Amino acid sequence: MRRVYRQAIKNRQLVDFKKSPYFSSFQDDDLETSSISELFNSVWIPDEDILIDPKYDVNLLGFGRHSRVYKGLCRGIQVAVKVFSQQSWTLEAQNAFKKECEVLKAIVSHPNLLLFMGACKEEGKYKLVLEWARNGSLESAIKQNRIPLSFNRKITLLNEICSAMCWLHDRKQPILHLHLNPSNILLSSSWAVKISNYGIGEHLGSLADPGKMEDKSVYYIAPELLKGEVPTTASDVYSFAVVAWFILTEKDPYVLNNLEQFKNHVLSNNRPPVPSNATNSLKQFFVSCWDGNPANRKTFKELNEYWGTYFMNEAQTNGLLAAEKMWKDMKKSGGTKVNWTDFIAEFAQFLKVPVPALPENCKLDTTWNCLKSILEVRNGVVSYENFNRFLAWFGPITPGDALSGQRFLDQIVLLLKQDWFHGNIDEVIAEQRIICDPRSKTKSLFLVRFSKRYTTYTITFRKKSKNEQKVVYHERLSMANWKDISSFIHYIEKEAKKRKLEACYHQRTFAVIFQPDFEYKTSYMPA
Repeated sequence: MRRVYRQAIKNRQLVDFKKSPYFSSFQDDDLETSSISELFNSVWIPDEDILIDPKYDVNLLGFGRHSRVYKGLCRGIQVAVKVFSQQSWTLEAQNAFKKECEVLKAIVSHPNLLLFMGACKEEGKYKLVLEWARNGSLESAIKQNRIPLSFNRKITLLNEICSAMCWLHDRKQPILHLHLNPSNILLSSSWAVKISNYGIGEHLGSLADPGKMEDKSVYYIAPELLKGEVPTTASDVYSFAVVAWFILTEKDPYVLNNLEQFKNHVLSNNRPPVPSNATNSLKQFFVSCWDGNPANRKTFKELNEYWGTYFMNEAQTNGLLAAEKMWKDMKKSGGTKVNWTDFIAEFAQFLKVPVPALPENCKLDTTWNCLKSILEVRNGVVSYENFNRFLAWFGPITPGDALSGQRFLDQIVLLLKQDWFHGNIDEVIAEQRIICDPRSKTKSLFLVRFSKRYTTYTITFRKKSKNEQKVVYHERLSMANWKDISSFIHYIEKEAKKRKLEACYHQRTFAVIFQPDFEYKTSYMPA
């Protein structure tokens, strides 16, 4: 790899370092800070060390009013290279750039800040070298529906943004972002937040002149900045509130087409409507964080102390209460069982999704058959015990709009599609399935199942022990490692790759659900 890299320097071409075993320890954008510090121990990087080819659109990651960002290579590491459009800078701009770069390099890294690796200060070649965020911007991920957003995931994203901004502000000399918006919030390969463009670019353009209305970043600029006043940390808090609205609703906060009309609208203290299904705490959050008076806004330090845990707990409590009320409405006379057809009608209404039509043969589509299997419906009834376990495994269920309800159901289908997921089986059956799998003689196999005693998951796997004999292990997984089904699947795939395990799909109960002309039978449920 050293020879390949030297040749790349000579030829000025981009090399895919991941194909070389020399750099196999680097996994996409999950970079070890200690490893990076050895390669980038100085803030300044010679231009000859930065390899990009701006002529090829395939390497263009994004662009803005003042710069373009390309995928490139620097000292054997896949990076993002920010090239400024304007390269003829005044002496004042040059000094400001150098000062900002030195400040950024001195910042101790935070997991939710895009890592600043260095910069090129050669005249006419001004560039920033940054960590590469594999999944692009939050804006494109949401608008292109590339990230399935459960309520848990939304709160997690906001918690990570809040934590990173608190890290920037809670310093002797706070670092203001002033451009906090969904296009500057990037996502790593594991969908973790990576805030970009912090601390750089204030000298490149006026904040009071945000550009054209087509540039939707204007939606997130605080009112005082639209008036040309001095920015403060409260300006970033305002932006965060509008970002939170965008994440929670998955819509642009405004639909105004005229810039002056937009400014007048915001300066007249008009804000996006608070989501109707927002909890009381979320409503208070919006009111206090996008207040027209910067002095009335909360600080990121205040928000960071209770944001994630408090809002999540409140949502879980509200979700459980709503689900419990739904059950009571179905069983006004009491009891612990509900007819399945009554249940799906009520549950569909609860999720605000279409009630499935039941033909004479009572066949359902794949989604509702998955739900039926997870709830272990027997003799046409749903038990309260199984419904409670379902809520513990897949909750909180936050009744909102049809989009949220359908995504909740889609997440269940996605989990049941995984070859390694076997649902509600005990450890004896899990061991039998792995041992009886014909591939177990040559492969190290695993499956994932619901834990019997705890509302989490257990991974059962078979590997060679120290005496070279294959042993079956059962490991209960911590729910702190994921926030929803999508991140859980990502976590399992990462663990399987790390442990060199392959999925056991021998006698997997749920596989039959996805076969054509499937008709649900009680015998298809986990043993």
